[in-house]
Amino acid sequence: MIVDHETLKDYLKIQDAVTSQDDFLDTCCEWAQGQIESWLKRAIESTAYAETRDGDGSSLLYLKNYPVVSVTSITIDDVAVTDLSTTIKTNLNTGAVYLKSGIFTSGIQNVTVVYTAGYAASAIPDEIKAAVIELAAIIYKDSTQGSGRLGIQSEAVSDAGSNTFLHGLNPMTLIGLKRHKRIAV
Repeated sequence: MIVDHETLKDYLKIQDAVTSQDDFLDTCCEWAQGQIESWLKRAIESTAYAETRDGDGSSLLYLKNYPVVSVTSITIDDVAVTDLSTTIKTNLNTGAVYLKSGIFTSGIQNVTVVYTAGYAASAIPDEIKAAVIELAAIIYKDSTQGSGRLGIQSEAVSDAGSNTFLHGLNPMTLIGLKRHKRIAV
């Protein structure tokens, strides 16, 4: 989990001594991270993958997840590519894998790449952390444990006009997130 209840409590200005909602705040953080990952179409934290793809006859293959931390193995037509340190080059930020000599032969589901991709906890971009914190705060505030406005779009306040609550992330937060969204490969 990239954001915990302590970070969320700080954001929401909840005193550290108040611990009765810590489990619920952690749940809000987990749910928010899941929603952000779903929107980004990729996991945020470093995760191991085994990805089977169609070879297209080129020397370039884009992995579905990035940043790539490491490539453990590549198999093409049931033959392992040996000595990965000298036979491939990877663009860690885009997930591109280049074969220095050879091609990913054309075929259906004939290329398997085992690799690790995602961010180490200390390297998660601030835009992603901010989005998870903001969404977790919205989830909390919308709950009955927060200010209890679950599902309320607007609310009239006696002698003070009305307030409209904005649901969803701040547009500036979304702009920051868009550059981390996985594109289709």
